[in-house]
Amino acid sequence: MILYTKEPLAAIFPEDTPPRRVQATAHGYAELLETAGVCRLERIFSTDPADYLRPENQPGRVWQKPGR
Repeated sequence: MILYTKEPLAAIFPEDTPPRRVQATAHGYAELLETAGVCRLERIFSTDPADYLRPENQPGRVWQKPGR
């Protein structure tokens, strides 16, 4: 692909920053993926089978930090 533009390449193709992984305690142990200031639930680790059935623990769900 050839792209003719007067804009700098950094404006068209911004550097990809890797998403930050955050670990939190929410009904067990949760691993969150933070991108653009938004935390999304990626996976949970729990020994309680009921934690996997909770609607607030669905993968991809936006997770609000307590106190926000």
